Amino acid sequence: MQVRVDGKGGGGGERKPREQTGTVDPNRLFIGNLAWTVSSETLFPLFSSMGAQSVIVQMKPNGTSKGFALAQMNSPEAANQAIESFNGFDLEGRPMSVKFDSKGY
Repeated sequence: MQVRVDGKGGGGGERKPREQTGTVDPNRLFIGNLAWTVSSETLFPLFSSMGAQSVIVQMKPNGTSKGFALAQMNSPEAANQAIESFNGFDLEGRPMSVKFDSKGY
């Protein structure tokens, strides 16, 4: 067994840090802690009732869910209403985490 001591890991390449824009889009939401079986088609009806224009579950290259989605809301008020209504909401046995997309995914 080999152990790396140079701190570079062994993942086949270095990760570049995500660029931060410094601003938060008040209409864009991060929806986390999703079950792997949750799809965009599952989420859109929930969030469209609050004014979502789109909801997209983020996928890995192999086609499996990353466990989070991004929603584009039609106004900051709609985004706040969705956060208040769905943060902690149980979906398929897991409480959703709904907040503004501060990382700029």
